[in-house]
Amino acid sequence: MSKTGLWWILSTALAAFRLAAQHAHVYAGATDAAGGSRLAFLNASRFAAESGYVVHLPFQTNGPRAGFFVHSAPTFTALPSTPMNGGPDAGHALPGTRIVARIVSVEGPDGGGFGFWESPGEEEDAEALTFQVPVGERDGRLDIPLSENSGEPGGDPYGHVHGRFYSATKAGLYTVGLRLRDTAHNGPGGGPLHPESEITRFCFQAGLTLAGLTVESGETRVTFATQTGRSYQLESTESPTPDATWSPFGERIPGNDHLVRVPVPVPTRTRFFRLRAE
Repeated sequence: MSKTGLWWILSTALAAFRLAAQHAHVYAGATDAAGGSRLAFLNASRFAAESGYVVHLPFQTNGPRAGFFVHSAPTFTALPSTPMNGGPDAGHALPGTRIVARIVSVEGPDGGGFGFWESPGEEEDAEALTFQVPVGERDGRLDIPLSENSGEPGGDPYGHVHGRFYSATKAGLYTVGLRLRDTAHNGPGGGPLHPESEITRFCFQAGLTLAGLTVESGETRVTFATQTGRSYQLESTESPTPDATWSPFGERIPGNDHLVRVPVPVPTRTRFFRLRAE
């Protein structure tokens, strides 16, 4: 039990997730189209963990990804430098750059894992897990290729591959830290053209769970992820027995693909919380 006398529990969804509801494009490029500028996720302010944005991973019951929480979003897109690929786009990396996104860290439920599924070809859905990173990783070395070139001098850094998937093995909120790197050798002394990016963290919600309970500046809050097209009701009881009466707590909340933090008063008795979604 927490010091505030509050508890939270997990609950299952009341309606099925829709796999294609989200399709975010996160753009990878450089802070300046000049040698020496850092690689960066250029629209990170919309999708990074600090924005509250969450990608939802619905549970799969059949097909090659059965048993995993899976989604194809987000699509990490390396911006083009040539008209052949629809460019040049502002913020593209230098020609000759081959951008990959390295999974540096994974936070989430104990014993969970975050996985990447590589597409076998353009527009073909991945059917096999490429690799999986365990929760608790802090110095990961596994890369997701973004650029579709081979690292050749002058190659367009562009990449926009569909059919990839991201997965989780256990229900809960995952925070994944990614760092962009240039793995080609076209820079000074055979090194990269651009230094690696700072780490950007992204949130993924597997299934329907409460993310936690925190005390900030003297205020207690229950946190959970919401999804556009669904509505959420926090409920509470003083004893979570099988025949317990659960009462709505606060107003019903419409989903918007972001984390929600609901303030709750410090009770005089222990209180348990659960989450319902419709």
